[in-house]
Amino acid sequence: MNARSRAVGIAVFSVAALALVAGAAYAGYKGTLDSARAAEGAIAVVKLGTIQSSVPADGRVVVQQWNLSFGTAGTVKSVNVAEGEAVTAGQVLATLSDGKADAQVTQAQAAVAAARAKLETVREQPKAEDVAARQALVDAAESAVASAQDAYDLLYQESLESTVAASELQSKKGSLVAAQAQLEVAKANLRVAKTSASDAEIAAAEAAVAQSVGALEAAKSELSDYVLRAPADGIAVSVGVTDGQVLGATSAQSPAVVVADLHEVSVEGTLDEMDASGVTAGMPAEILIDALDGQIAKGRVEYVAPTAKVDQNGVATFLIRITPDTAIKGLAPGMAVRLQVITDRVVNVLTVPTAAVSRVAGVAKVSVVDSNESVRQVTVVLGKTDGKVVEVKQGLESGQKIALPMAKAAAK
Repeated sequence: MNARSRAVGIAVFSVAALALVAGAAYAGYKGTLDSARAAEGAIAVVKLGTIQSSVPADGRVVVQQWNLSFGTAGTVKSVNVAEGEAVTAGQVLATLSDGKADAQVTQAQAAVAAARAKLETVREQPKAEDVAARQALVDAAESAVASAQDAYDLLYQESLESTVAASELQSKKGSLVAAQAQLEVAKANLRVAKTSASDAEIAAAEAAVAQSVGALEAAKSELSDYVLRAPADGIAVSVGVTDGQVLGATSAQSPAVVVADLHEVSVEGTLDEMDASGVTAGMPAEILIDALDGQIAKGRVEYVAPTAKVDQNGVATFLIRITPDTAIKGLAPGMAVRLQVITDRVVNVLTVPTAAVSRVAGVAKVSVVDSNESVRQVTVVLGKTDGKVVEVKQGLESGQKIALPMAKAAAK
């Protein structure tokens, strides 16, 4: 090898050596740069979590409520309840004066009692005590006939042996005939007492009872217009009448008493037509109550209106009703709440922030930060997302650290 060749060889070796040194330096620099970027950017951790989709709605607390008014005009006779007082089903809350209606009910009740008593008498024929009493009358009549017969026979025998006044004999004969007639009456009564009532007699007695009961119900119905009763257990949330107040036509009356069942509390809100299409009865929901220090209660969709209500601006909304899972202390009718209806939910799945995912040629990738602080790209298979976090079905494990892209980290 001449001097020129050796010089070229040395030069090539030097370039190669420099390239190796430069390559090693660049690799070290890139690793350091990636680590620096990871350090400078946000670091997140892959963890198990819950991802849910929901639709919002504003609502108010509602309860089962009854607006009670008298069925007729008149003067208030009594008010038996105060606002805020607990009432029980059937309790008389207020009455109007009407003596005639009261009397009609009393008369109708008496008629029902009489008709039922007669029906029982007809059904129970023959009664043992009646038969016994009438048999005793027959026995007494037979004894009287025997005595009259003996007296007549004795006098008649005397008339054959001596003179007996014809009038006396005729008197004895009349007594005998009368006794025999009384015996026949007693026997007839005994036969009646021993005879069961006919089907026609029983049917007639039953019809009389039904008729009297119908008259009583009619009288009570008329009287009910003068009495207000609680339809269920609850609270008198409003009392709008006072003793002696004169009430006019029912159509012009405000409710005399308003009763509410505070045990059956629900929340009603409205959904816009886009959100309503994805909500069905039975879906879970969250009730956020600002008036109770932001308390969040669980509930369930009870009802979604099948048709929309359209306002004057043409905006369509759907009524939704949600029932809390448990009673909420402090929740009051009319209180404003915020709702979130959970339309989809997955639990105990691996999640990462959506900001950690990038797309390369349509493939989802995440930057994993290894224990030595180096960063590498990992391909992942994604699932559901709520916009903030996304489910990772494949590619990552719980506890791994991931780096957010620099721009997104900066934006955060």
